[in-house]
Amino acid sequence: MSEIAKTPKPPYYAVIFTSERTDGDNQYAEMADEMLKLASV
Repeated sequence: MSEIAKTPKPPYYAVIFTSERTDGDNQYAEMADEMLKLASV
C-alpha cells in the first residue's frame, strides 16, 4: 500500500480558532463551496 503523504510521527494536535466575518463576502462563499467539494473526495 502506498502512502498518500509522508507525515511526521504522532503526537498530533488539533487547532481550533474563531473569526469574525467582515462586511462583504470577499469570495468567502465560493471558497467555502470549493473546500467542501475537496473534502468530499
